[in-house]
Order: sequence, then C-alpha cells, then structure tokens
Amino acid sequence: MPSRASTPLTAESALRDYCEPLISGAAAAQITKAAEAAGFKPEQAGGHPILMQGELILSVSDAPRVCLVQAPTSMTFPQGISLVDAWAARNPGAVRGAATKGPDGARVKLWAVPKNKKYLLVTEQTNARGQKVLNFILAPMPAV
Repeated sequence: MPSRASTPLTAESALRDYCEPLISGAAAAQITKAAEAAGFKPEQAGGHPILMQGELILSVSDAPRVCLVQAPTSMTFPQGISLVDAWAARNPGAVRGAATKGPDGARVKLWAVPKNKKYLLVTEQTNARGQKVLNFILAPMPAV
C-alpha cells in the first residue's frame, strides 16, 4: 500500500490501494494506518469510523470484510460505471450483474469475479447534505 500524501486520491486509487489489499487479506488496521499516512483523517459517521480526504471517504472493516469508497460529488454515475467496467476488465472471468435498483430506488451496477470470490458495485446515494454521491463497495462474495 503506497503512501501518497502528496498525490490527491481518487475513488479509483482508493479502491486499488486500500480496498483490494483488504479483500486480499490485509487487516483493516493496516489499511487504516496506510490511509492515514497518505493524508486521510479519521472521522466518525453514524458511530462508525471512516477516513476522509477532502470529499473522498474510505471505510474498511475486517468483520464483515468489506471496503466502501464514497466518491466526491463531482463524480457522475456514468464515470462510476466506467470505473467498475475498467475494474472488471482487469479481473479475468468477471461477470456483470443485471442492471438493477437498490431497495431505496438507487441505481446499482455490479460486477462479480467468481474465481476470486469478490464483487464490486457502484450505487448512487444521497449524502447527509442532500447531494448525490457514488458509493463503491468491494467485498468478498457471500458463501452459498
């Protein structure tokens, strides 16, 4: 996990530098330490620890093992789709989920990589200030 204190992070780099290592087995504490070294500041949201750098939000957890990246408000849903499509292209065997909407009516785009037992989804949500933001969730596929 590189330290990028002088380079502004993007949703894509946060997924690559912090989420991928977490899903591959790195501990959330190790990811948190690396993110803080890169300029993320620890905060709380709804009683849960998050890391913020500008508008970019990172949340990592060991149990359940999951990584969430909330992109800055400037990122559009088509840009989010491009990001998850590019991620899928770098993961051989990726399978696109059907276009759907979440329980709250938000648009959702999902790619799963069965052989690596992981998935990435993007969904458009409304933040606490009433602004549309994209949330990316990278997690292991549930056992069936």
